[in-house]
Amino acid sequence: MLKELLIAMLIVTGVSSYSFEMQTQVKEIEKMYQEWKNQN
Repeated sequence: MLKELLIAMLIVTGVSSYSFEMQTQVKEIEKMYQEWKNQN
């Protein structure tokens, strides 16, 4: 029981940190795109 709980927590933590990383990257790309659009 405890082992399954730990595995589930690891999966949830991994997924949430992964999606957080993706959101940060998307924001960076959007920022770069806006700057590029302003230059042209």
